[in-house]
Amino acid sequence: MTIVESITLSDSVETSLIINPIPEIEKSLKEQDYFRAATFLAAILEYYGRLAINGKLETENRNVDEQRIDRFSLEDVSVFLYGLKVIDQPCYSALIELNKLRNSLLHIKDAIEFRKRCGNEAEAIIRKAIKCIYILVK
Repeated sequence: MTIVESITLSDSVETSLIINPIPEIEKSLKEQDYFRAATFLAAILEYYGRLAINGKLETENRNVDEQRIDRFSLEDVSVFLYGLKVIDQPCYSALIELNKLRNSLLHIKDAIEFRKRCGNEAEAIIRKAIKCIYILVK
């Protein structure tokens, strides 16, 4: 038997999480829920990164295929942002590290292993990547 639970968020809750995601990420870090912090932060950075890529390409009068950009992963977003000089090397590295962390956490099945692989290292990676939000949100 499978139980599926569905939660519908109001537009105001969804919007506040996108506009001001840091409190939710900080809450996850305080609870040592590195998986939630990493996946939420990655999603937010992908979202803002795609917007920045679209904006940069449009200001340079380049043709923009928004549907294609909407399919970019965090790794794609990171490469484009760095190549377009929207972000610097430290931010690029932080995004790549966050992507690796998120991907590694997705494949851990054992709770004990999960706790071992998390902790200070995961929190440090997440905190470095949080700083990139301020670059993308202007």
